[in-house]
Amino acid sequence: MQKFKKYLRNFIFGFLIALHVTAFAAINYAFPHYDEAIITGGEVKRMDKDGFIDAQNPADGPTRDVYFIYTRELNGTKVMPYRNEDTGWGLPLYFKFNSADVQAAAQSLVGEGRAQIKYYGWR
Repeated sequence: MQKFKKYLRNFIFGFLIALHVTAFAAINYAFPHYDEAIITGGEVKRMDKDGFIDAQNPADGPTRDVYFIYTRELNGTKVMPYRNEDTGWGLPLYFKFNSADVQAAAQSLVGEGRAQIKYYGWR
């Protein structure tokens, strides 16, 4: 009986640790992060559920415009593309409907110096 109590206590402790680590990871992924970078350009690509539409992947369903903002780190060592799209009413629950406005603001900052970029998820 003593061994069972010890086993149960260790199991509950391990389960609680795993639960906290999972919750921390989910919250860290879902909350916004901020980067400072230099915006170098942007473009719009037409996509469907399978990805980019081109000769190898023709459109086979509803399509959407996905904006990309291209940046360079302040020290100039790394380039980063940021995906800028409306989420609509689906997941993730950010309810972002202004990707065209954000893209226009980003295009106006090309070559202007540093900009702060808010993004979600891990990079």
